[in-house]
Amino acid sequence: MEKTCLSSVLWLILLYSFISAVHCDCGQPQNIPYAILKPEFAVKMHFAVGSTVKYDCQPGFIRTPGSKNYITCYKDSSWSSYDEFCQLRSCGYPGDIENGYLETESFFFGSKVTFHCNLGFNMVSKRNSRECQADGTWSNTLPSCEEVNCEPPEIPHSRKMLGFVGPYTLNSVMRFECNKGFAMEGTDTIVCNIHSEWDPSPPECIGAFCPEPKLLNGKVKRGKKTDGYSVGNSVTLECDLNYKLNGESKVTCGEDFQWYPHLPTCELGTFCPEPKLINGKIIQGKKTYGYYECDSITVACNSGYKLNGEKRVKCQGDFQWSEFPICELKKGCRSPQIANGHITQKNGIRYDPEIDGHGFSTSDEVEIVCDKGYRLQGSSQSTCIEKRTWYYFDFNYLWSPELPTCI
Repeated sequence: MEKTCLSSVLWLILLYSFISAVHCDCGQPQNIPYAILKPEFAVKMHFAVGSTVKYDCQPGFIRTPGSKNYITCYKDSSWSSYDEFCQLRSCGYPGDIENGYLETESFFFGSKVTFHCNLGFNMVSKRNSRECQADGTWSNTLPSCEEVNCEPPEIPHSRKMLGFVGPYTLNSVMRFECNKGFAMEGTDTIVCNIHSEWDPSPPECIGAFCPEPKLLNGKVKRGKKTDGYSVGNSVTLECDLNYKLNGESKVTCGEDFQWYPHLPTCELGTFCPEPKLINGKIIQGKKTYGYYECDSITVACNSGYKLNGEKRVKCQGDFQWSEFPICELKKGCRSPQIANGHITQKNGIRYDPEIDGHGFSTSDEVEIVCDKGYRLQGSSQSTCIEKRTWYYFDFNYLWSPELPTCI
């Protein structure tokens, strides 16, 4: 009985000693957001009463001068309180940029500063911000701003109407006009914007031509071009043998790039076309219902004009008239007949013999152009003059200088 009581007492003493020992130790130290345990303390699970553990600052933080970076295990198994022994690291002022400014809330670890360029300047750096790093330095380098400067726009087949000279800074304006024969695609006025870009995009001058004047059973008689027909270009059309023209023989390329009047057609002919003699008339053989093959007419010029050619013409088997005469001024120069060439202007105005006739009086000036593939020999311009004859009471009319040739 005495042995049993003694054993129980000893067991209770050991149990109390164990409980007391465990209760008086401290567990793992508390986590501090801006700090980490020094390595020698990080691996232990229990700390005896009176033990002290120390902390290091987390990256991006530095020690606060005069503060304690440790805590102690108390007898009640609790840890002592701790000071604010770490503070955010400052990266200092990130620097100023020329022609710009910065935007930020602080210069401490984790903060970000954003740079902006002043109006009229563009950011040329890839990054416009810097971040305060754990080592107290700013990331990246200072960005830079350069003045808005649009590249000179090159628009082929155009001319500048406004804004001739650069540099082209913010809000610089340019206006263009397409050369003759080209149509503008886009707007004619552009402005240099804040991004050093033209707004809207520069226009284009697209080659604008009337379609090739194709005539079934016919062809272009005069004015044919291989490089396109621009606004104002005219062509004279004719039908093949045995076909007659239905419509106007001369058409002009209009501003909407269509032919005016509309292209004629060639119909299988049974009549010669209505004879047309400017400054003249039919005096015999005139018909109102058409001219058959072998029909003849006789023509005469109006007063003040003389006939150059045969007065009698005949409707031939190809439904074309035999060589038709022209009416020239009696007191004037002969109508220039330039082989492989033709008159383009009379007194500075576009000339068409089928509309304007063949009368050339003194002081009339003509301009001659050779057909494609021929070269002008002589002066391209000539003026009709009068020259008194040797017996003084009559005049000759001649071209001065002499009319050129096309070779």
